[in-house]
Amino acid sequence: IACLFALFVFRDSPRLHLNKDRFSEGVEEIRTLARSSNQVFTKEEEEQLKLELAYAKSRNVDFSYLMLFSKKYCSLTLINLFLMMTTSMVYVSNFFSLPLILYKTKKNHAEMFNEIILAQSFAVPAIIVAALISGIPTFGRKYTITTGILLSFCVALYTAIFHQGILIACSMINFFIMISYFLSKLYLIESFPSKLRDHGMSVVFVLTRIGESISPSVCESWFRYYEFGPMIFISILL
Repeated sequence: IACLFALFVFRDSPRLHLNKDRFSEGVEEIRTLARSSNQVFTKEEEEQLKLELAYAKSRNVDFSYLMLFSKKYCSLTLINLFLMMTTSMVYVSNFFSLPLILYKTKKNHAEMFNEIILAQSFAVPAIIVAALISGIPTFGRKYTITTGILLSFCVALYTAIFHQGILIACSMINFFIMISYFLSKLYLIESFPSKLRDHGMSVVFVLTRIGESISPSVCESWFRYYEFGPMIFISILL
């Protein structure tokens, strides 16, 4: 089903066509998008777009991977890398830690399975809440992401110190960190210039996946020495 959808329904991005010097295909995609929202892409707008593309091409800027770490974009790259790695590693660590700690309390497998599903289900409403809160001018991306990280840190640290409510703690961390993770991903997409976005996202996602793959091993190592060690690791990440 996914293959058929990709072949016959899914459409390429207009920006992709324009960046690849396929102007007519890009304009056609823009017109299709305009029609779907009852708008009209006028001839004047098409000419303006052509002039802007010609100007951008005349500047002949080399958007290479090294440009991500240039003086102009280095801070932006590092901020996105920090946000994505932190929120992603915390989510994976939290997901991996719950069954370890529950198993230590000698619960049967049916109880463990149900509680793990319950804890993970809190990530679903978190995405909806993130979309709603981030649209409020008082919060926006910045304060919503910060709030989610701060609350996750408080819950993880409290659980590590007082050894109480691991199921509630993991559920709350899933909820709060998913808000921050979801908005961090949106910020990553929105913050880079168009021609640098592919490079920026690929570098950030590759390094983030490396961090995710390391997280379970670190959690297990901390768990061997201290039952609530993974919660300390999560606190350190945050």
